[in-house]
Amino acid sequence: MSRAFTEIRVASWPEALSCLTELDPFHIFRGQSEAEWTLKTSIERCHFFGKNYRVEKDFLKDFQRGACTYLASLPAPDDTLSWLSLMQHHGAPTRLLDFTHSPYVAAYFALENAVTDAAVWAIHSQHLKEDLAQKSPQSFQYRGDEWYDLSDEAFKKIFDDNELSCVFPVRPSVTNKRYMAQQALFVSLGNTNASFMDQLLSYSWPEYLAEHIVKIILPIALREEGLYDLSRMNINRAVLFPDLDGFSMHLKNTYELRYRHARAVRSHVPTETAPAVDGIKS
Repeated sequence: MSRAFTEIRVASWPEALSCLTELDPFHIFRGQSEAEWTLKTSIERCHFFGKNYRVEKDFLKDFQRGACTYLASLPAPDDTLSWLSLMQHHGAPTRLLDFTHSPYVAAYFALENAVTDAAVWAIHSQHLKEDLAQKSPQSFQYRGDEWYDLSDEAFKKIFDDNELSCVFPVRPSVTNKRYMAQQALFVSLGNTNASFMDQLLSYSWPEYLAEHIVKIILPIALREEGLYDLSRMNINRAVLFPDLDGFSMHLKNTYELRYRHARAVRSHVPTETAPAVDGIKS
């Protein structure tokens, strides 16, 4: 695969913050805990799909049949995008890939479970829309200075035809608290017969790819400083996953970070008795 995008490896956490904040505000972000990973949807990672479009449609129908057993409120039967969003939320494989409008949320997801160098991908969303409008003129409407969101009907047609070679941002009409807290949106495959990266790099104006797609590598050495700083910015699991499970994991992560930070401080204090950090004593 040709590396047509820009790759930046930062040397410090302040440099990482500088790179993230200097990007055009139309960029959208995805954090990944392995820097070597490419962008790949969950449907690409499922062997049973085998790039067979019929399987994707059958899977959606089976999910729709079973969902009423567990949830009282469901999307309209023909609202394909909201159904895929619901599937994505509950861990079912889809053609959607999670992104966020916040570079800091993306950095948190990149660092949270990292054991090696992580990465934040930044893609210019307006240019993805331009690419889709070039390949499917009826999909997006342009009024004044803004691209309007893809309509549910336009998405359903793209899903049903399964022919376009592109990726594009979408926002479902039905969302949830987690989606809002994470400032989330999705980027969808145009078809399931090619990979996300292949369709991303099939951009109509390849000479601009390096400008519109940026991968920022976060060395593992920055993990604890980054998570500590992000938590002080109120970007943590309790906020991003607003339920008891999220709060419980947030407490665990907070105590681990505080104790490690306290230990690091004490290692630089020459006396036997070191001061407590954030009220935590070991």
